[in-house]
Amino acid sequence: MKTQPNTSRGVVTARRGLALKVAVVVVTVVSGCSAATKSTNASSPPSVTSVAASESSTAAGDATPQRTVIVDDLSGPTQFVDGPNGWLLVAQLNGEEDASTGQILAVNLKTKQRVVLLDKLNKPTGVAWFNGFLWVMEQRRLVRSPWADPTAKPGPIEVLVDELPFNGRSEGTLTVTPTSHLLYETTGSIVSGSVVDGSGVLWEFDPSTKTSSKFAVGLKNSYAHTFLPDGRLATVDIGDNIATAPVDELNLLPSESTDNEPPQFGWPDCPGDTPCADVIAPLTTFPPHSTPSGVAANKQYAYVTLFVTGQLQRVALKGQATNAAQTTIASELQGPHTVMLRPNGQLWISEHLANRIISITPPR
Repeated sequence: MKTQPNTSRGVVTARRGLALKVAVVVVTVVSGCSAATKSTNASSPPSVTSVAASESSTAAGDATPQRTVIVDDLSGPTQFVDGPNGWLLVAQLNGEEDASTGQILAVNLKTKQRVVLLDKLNKPTGVAWFNGFLWVMEQRRLVRSPWADPTAKPGPIEVLVDELPFNGRSEGTLTVTPTSHLLYETTGSIVSGSVVDGSGVLWEFDPSTKTSSKFAVGLKNSYAHTFLPDGRLATVDIGDNIATAPVDELNLLPSESTDNEPPQFGWPDCPGDTPCADVIAPLTTFPPHSTPSGVAANKQYAYVTLFVTGQLQRVALKGQATNAAQTTIASELQGPHTVMLRPNGQLWISEHLANRIISITPPR
C-alpha cells in the first residue's frame, strides 16, 4: 500500500503524561549540511584512523576527557536504535550517498556478530524497531519489514508512504511515540517561491490505520526528536543551506494540544532569532550551518549533536523558555549524527565520518 500523507490540517494526538522514550535521531545526509566548517559530503568523508573497540581515546583540548568505541568499521552510520536481545540496529549508507547501497545492520554488542538485515536501500537515515517490524526512512519513503528474530532474515519490504516532498537530500530520523506511533518529517521545500504542499512538517504515522497526521508545522528540517519525561517532545530544526541561512534551533512541543491544531514553528517566514506572533519560539538556537542532527534528553538536559561543527551541546531544560543556557561538552567529533542516552547515563554517538559509534560520560 503506497500513500502520501494527508496535507490537510491534521488533529494532533493528545500527549498527556507520556513516559520518556529515548529517540534515536540521526542522519548523515542532513539537509542543512554546509561545507563552511568542514565537509559534510557523506560520499567523500575525510581520512579517519579507526580505533579498536576496546580502546579509549582523548582528543587534545577536547571538552570530553574520554571516548570509548562501542562499534567500529561501519560505513557512513546514521541513526541507531536498540533491537531485541542485546542487538543494536544501525542504519548506514554503505557507499556513495545516492548509490542506493544503504543497509540496516544488526550488531550483537556482546559477541560483536554482525548481520545485514536489509540492503540496497536508498539513503536510509532513520531506523526503528517495534510491533514486530523494522521501520526505515529512506530518501523519500517510509517502509517496514516484519522481523523479530535476530537469527532470521526480515520479511518482504512494505512501502507505507512514498513520494514524500523533501529538500533534495533526505527526511531524517524516526522516533517511536509512547502510543506506539511513529514520527517522521518531510523536509521543507520551496519551488518557484512557494512552499511545496506537505513539506516542512513533522508527521505522526498510525500503524493501525496506515495514515499520517500533522504533529507540528513550520519546521524546515526537524531531523531528530526525543520525548522528555514530562511528555513534551524536543526536536531540532536545521536551517537552509544558503549563505544567509537562519539560525539552527532546538524546539520544545507542548505535551498536549489545546486547540486541535499542530504547533507552528514559523518556517519559512519567521527565523528562530525573530519573535513572531502565533509562533513558538525555540528553546535555544545554534549558529547557522551548525546542523543539529541528533537529540537525547533526561529531566535536566537535552544533548544535541552538531554535525558540521563536530560538537555535542548540553542544553538546560529548566529555567528560561527561550535562550536556554547551553554548554559544549565535546568537540572535534567527526560528523556526529545520532545521540542516544543510555540507562547508565552514558551518551552513545554515531560518528558518520569516522564510521563508528562511540560512548562518552557527560559531566554532572
